Parts: sequence; C-alpha cells; structure tokens
Amino acid sequence: MGVGIQQGVGNIQEGIVATKDREFLLTSGDGSYAMLSLTWENRRKFHGFLVKSMSPPAKRTLIFSGIKEFVDGKRVTPDTYIYPNKFITIKPEIERQIFLDNGLRIVYKGNLEVRPYFNFRHMYDVSTSTSANVSFRGNNLDIVIGGNRINLELSGKYKFVNDPMWETFEYDIDKERYESWRDSNFSPGRIIVDGFLEMRIGDAKSANQDFVVDASNDKEEKKFVIAGYPWFSFWTRDALVYTRYLIASGKFDLARKVLLTIYNTRKEDILPEYMDDRTGEFVYTGLDGNLLFISILHEYVESSKDWDILSLVDPEALIMPAIGNLDGNLFLDTKTWTDSIHREKPVEIQSFLFNALLSTAKLLESDESSKYESIAAELRRTFRREYAGSEGILDSMNDFRVRPNFLFTAYLPYKIVSPQKLRKSIKLVIDELATPYGLRSMSPNSPGYYGRYDKSHVESYHNGTVWAWLVGPLFESINYSYKSGIDYVKSIVENLEAHRWNQGVIGQVNEIFDGDAPHTPRGCPAQAWSLSELERVNMILFK
Repeated sequence: MGVGIQQGVGNIQEGIVATKDREFLLTSGDGSYAMLSLTWENRRKFHGFLVKSMSPPAKRTLIFSGIKEFVDGKRVTPDTYIYPNKFITIKPEIERQIFLDNGLRIVYKGNLEVRPYFNFRHMYDVSTSTSANVSFRGNNLDIVIGGNRINLELSGKYKFVNDPMWETFEYDIDKERYESWRDSNFSPGRIIVDGFLEMRIGDAKSANQDFVVDASNDKEEKKFVIAGYPWFSFWTRDALVYTRYLIASGKFDLARKVLLTIYNTRKEDILPEYMDDRTGEFVYTGLDGNLLFISILHEYVESSKDWDILSLVDPEALIMPAIGNLDGNLFLDTKTWTDSIHREKPVEIQSFLFNALLSTAKLLESDESSKYESIAAELRRTFRREYAGSEGILDSMNDFRVRPNFLFTAYLPYKIVSPQKLRKSIKLVIDELATPYGLRSMSPNSPGYYGRYDKSHVESYHNGTVWAWLVGPLFESINYSYKSGIDYVKSIVENLEAHRWNQGVIGQVNEIFDGDAPHTPRGCPAQAWSLSELERVNMILFK
C-alpha cells in the first residue's frame, strides 16, 4: 500500500460530516480513480465513480459519471463519511460502499431509487449529447455512448426502469478556475432498490489511496508514480521526490521498481519531464530529472545496500548531458519546478548538479570518480563566489526577489554551502515567506507578488503561492543549519495534518495554498509530493 491509506487515523475516520466542499478519492493500481464530493455531487469535470486509465498510467477516460438518489421522489445525498470508502445517510437509513481496483463496485443497503449517469470522454474534456442507447438482459445493463460500450452488472433486490435521458452537469469548481464547466451525461434509466443493490463494472475488491501505478506488461515490470489526482499524470521530478519517501520508509523493493521504470523512460540519456495524459507520450524539456535521479539513486543504494541495481543503471550516462551544457562557471541553465516563470541558472539546479556529481563519483567507485569530484569541488567554489553573498544566497542570476529555492542547497545529502551561510537566508525565509501551511514561493514584499492563486495569471503559480511540498526542503535546511527553527517545521506539519483530515480530499494534501490569509487550499487536491514530503518529515521528526 502507498501513501495515504496506511496511515492510522483512529477515531477521525468515524462520523466525518459529508459536505460538498470536501472530496473523497479512491485509486486503482493502474491509474484509474474514483473521486467526487462527499455528498456525491459532481463539481469538477474530473469527478466520477470510474475514470479509467486506458493506457496505464495515461489516457484516463470518464466512464461512470455519477449517481442521483431519491426517496419518495425527494433527492437524498450522503451526510456521513467513513474513511476511506463508506457513505451513509442516517435518515432515511442508506449505506453505500465503493471498491476500486480492476474495475468499480458500488454496494447499496437501503430502500431508494438511484439514477446512474455515464460518459465516454477524456477527463480533461467536456461533452455534448451524442448517440446513445441501452439494453437490459438478465442482470446486465449495456450502455453504448458514441459507439463505446459500457457493461454494468446488477445484482440484489431491485427493479430497472428503462428511462433514458441526457442531462447537463455544471461544474462550479471548474467554472471558478476558468475552465469548461458544462457537460452532458447519459442516464439509461432508474433503479429501484429494495434493501440491497450491487453495481459492478469489471472486478473490484479494494479501497486504496495510492500514487503508485502498475503499468507492467508481458515484457517488463513498470511502476510509475502519478504526480497528483485527479489531473496530473506521471512527472519525473514529482516521482523522484515521492521515491525519497519510499526509501525513508524502507519500501526498498517498490523504490527500486520506480527507479528502474523512470530510468527506462530515457531518450538519448535524458529523462522526460512528464507523460502527456492524452497521448501517453513522454515530453523531454529539461535536465533536472537526470540530476535528481542520480542523487536519489545514490540515496537508495546507500540505504538499501542494493549495489546490484548499478548493473541495470548507468549514472555516468545520465550526468553527461548536464556536463555538456555547463557554462564557464560550471553552472547549468535548465528547466526546474518553477515552470511558470523564467529564472536564469536557478539555485536549485546548481545544488542538484553538485549532488549528482558527487553521487556519480560514489556510485562509480572507479578511477573515473575523481573527475566528477573535481568538477564538484570547482562548482562549489564558483557557487559560493557567485551565489552565496553577504546578504544571503541568490535565487537565480536574473531574479533577485526573496524566494525559498536556496533551501535546496541543503535538501539532498551533499550540501553545497556551509551551515553558517545558510542560516542568514533561513531567518529571512521565516520572516517573509512563512505561513501556517508552509512557505510562499515569493515574499509579499517583492514586486509581482500574488496573494491569491489565479489560473488566469500563470505567473501567480510561483510568485507567492504556498507550496506544501516545500516542508521537506525547509526541514532539511533547518535541521542542517538552524535547529532553533525546528518548532516552526513542527507547526507546519501539524497544520498540514489537520488540513489533510478536515479540508479538501480526505486523507490527502493539496498542491498549493494562497499566500494571503486565510490561505485557501488550491491546485491539485491530492498531490503526491505534498503528502509524501509531509509523511517523510513526519517520520523523521516523530520517530
């Protein structure tokens, strides 16, 4: 089991009030998922009981859109949620349970009428009504939408009433995000439930919240990591940050499989930035994945003692594209996680490069090691001269505003700056970037600051927005050079844990929060690196 479901939640799982502002998430081992509001309202185009990955982990297609329920002609919804997969209406007494792995299974106990809705579109899209028909034979309901067949198997005490209709769903969260928000969904009819009903598409027996996706085939075993549900697919940097959690928690077998899967996505010794969900194709746009991979591979080998993996992975081949693009100071300019803004020669890239060089040297353990150690030593000298001044550590060569990216100088095992140099910048971060949920991506005192994330202004994504995953780099930096600030890290951890169980997707952590109070959670509502960095820091702080 992956992050999100194995965490003990004690009494908090009992009696969670179901509101439309909170969501549930169940994931499948192949990238498919179920996600709606706790009241079973569709508020996003990405919502549905079955969003099926047609080519794991990509090409996710909405199949089973939603359900509307009625008692005596009046609409009812769940009012109580029991984590992770049980939904209850107390009066009248109705219980529902959802299971998802190789398909979808929904189990009802109670007396009511349900109207299911179906679709067949990519999760990024919305649709208009098209050709659809339905047939009912035995216990099988066959729905055909635009030539695509969906088979719903029914069992229990029920009566099916053939009453087909198209209905327009309006997604208020998507409307607020300036996205397409009207969508046509097809209902084949009504199902009158007399005490018990089970609806099934394929085979489903479990209830998980896992970011690891099995995309194995007859030729090879592949384990990807979904960057976030519902709309992100595989992203290399996110998957590698998640792998640090797997290593820290001793899940070495799974970490090994993820690392080998990532390595085998390389093209001309360059790892992709991400996988396009529509096409399933990899997109190659930068080198930060190469650098992170080498460092985390080394971290894995040191922790697991699995030196045999080096017969399958060549770290030297991965470092060469970066070395071939260094400037006279041995600095590298490539894309990084702050992809909505342009930062020239970002500080974190130089830190990742430094770690990758020394990790390569350690992993090779040959006469070639000294070459990479020498480059790293020279890089450290030029970095300290150009980036680490008396006023603190620069963010990049073209953006001198106060940002948190210098924390990455202490994120990985090899630190490119001394604790003394880092300490002054950390104090500035706590003074200007701190919020209850972590660090803003830029100071409110800097020009161009956005206190509220607004998708219509792309630059707001990294110019003030709080990123939850930065709790990891913050912890590593404070632990390295400013231990008196550890209580601040603990307060962030406590606040993110409270958010996890009381806001958004139950059991998960949002991608971002607004920089200004009340720090509304936004972005992807279940982000892999947000949760995995919280879990990793939690393990270290409270072990």
